[in-house]
Amino acid sequence: MSRSQLDHEQVNAWLMAVSPRDLLPPRRRDATAPPMSARPADLMSLGVGLALAVAGIERGFVIVPVAGDAMTVRRAVAGDGVYAAILGAIRAERGTGAFRGEAFGRAPDLIDDAEVAIDVDQSNDSIIVGGRAVVKLFPIASPGPHPGLDLPVHLASVGFTSLPAPLGALRWTSPGDDDLVLATASTFLPGAKDGWDWYLDLLVGWLDGEVDDLNAFEPATTLGGICAHMHAAFATASEVFPEPVSAADAATADGWRRSAFAVADEALEVTDGPEGARLAARTEAIRAELDRLGRGTGAVTTQVHGDFHVGQVLQWQGGYAIADFDGNPTAAAAVRGFRDTPVRDVAAFVRSIDHLGRVAQQRRLDRDDAVERWIAASRARFLDAYVRGLDELDASSSFEERLLRPIEVAQACHEYVYAARYLPRWRSVADRAMRALIPMEDR
Repeated sequence: MSRSQLDHEQVNAWLMAVSPRDLLPPRRRDATAPPMSARPADLMSLGVGLALAVAGIERGFVIVPVAGDAMTVRRAVAGDGVYAAILGAIRAERGTGAFRGEAFGRAPDLIDDAEVAIDVDQSNDSIIVGGRAVVKLFPIASPGPHPGLDLPVHLASVGFTSLPAPLGALRWTSPGDDDLVLATASTFLPGAKDGWDWYLDLLVGWLDGEVDDLNAFEPATTLGGICAHMHAAFATASEVFPEPVSAADAATADGWRRSAFAVADEALEVTDGPEGARLAARTEAIRAELDRLGRGTGAVTTQVHGDFHVGQVLQWQGGYAIADFDGNPTAAAAVRGFRDTPVRDVAAFVRSIDHLGRVAQQRRLDRDDAVERWIAASRARFLDAYVRGLDELDASSSFEERLLRPIEVAQACHEYVYAARYLPRWRSVADRAMRALIPMEDR
């Protein structure tokens, strides 16, 4: 059946009739509690049979790409043309009503209008359009800072190039005059693989004797240097962040401490079985480490990546690039993008080096000692290159080494929460990592 123009009444009726879970991307349906109801708020026509719907939920809005005809309406997928139309609206700075496209940077020439989904474990829709651009749609949007747009724009403006170049955004103004980012566009990096693929392949290849030491350990050194440049760029003024650096006061440090305790408590609450018993046995040691965060007064604070792990490092034809500045997926949207200590990123990344090793241990059951050696050496190389890079950039004040250990412990607790909310099979990795971080005799 040929498509016809979708109208508000048709889409609104579908929004209210369909199960709330079906408004979300497939990967997010099981991990996210569905809204109690979706209240149609606005609709942007994107051409014949295509639209972008905004519906209010209990906390924020759900953003739904829509495709259909006179008889049926459904959530759009790659290939329907919604994402190419969104990119077109962004590039032309086109909008209707409360919707508006915003473009910046030099837009690449598209090869065609094809749409290809990026099949990775993420909570957003990321679609390659025309072989040259990536459109990321945020299924749940809330008012407030939007690090997924603001941070790349800031970094690019101060000369940090190890990231997909931002191309623009689609915004919507709510009835309450709140500005929401519904989608962003950035350059597509040819041949890009995320670190859970390329880095794990490298490690397993080393364990199998197919990769030499130089190539197995080199990425950690390079990435430590890139992280130093990223943090120095975060501390550089731009139009987005004209005063990028501050210092943690006593309330901020106490907030770090209380937030870490809350994550640890939740980790204990959501983790049962043998893993939960081993975590509980470490409660006293964990709390002693986390308590030290309350003494972080005076530490430098800037914008940070917020969810920096090996999976955010793309290896592509041009080298390495840092992606996905949307922040911690378990944090409330309203607090993402707030200033933090850069040590947060460092701790998260060295923890992810450990996690990569734990995944490799599951694939090569007889190589535990070799994996432990790789973890220790890669961690040391990353930290050495990071500190050296900050020194060379005259930004060494960004790194408060005394905060590294307690934030690592907090991050280790976060992994249990992530497993419970998003990826149950990750629990075994969190368990192995915590046992290595806080060794004790487990029964």
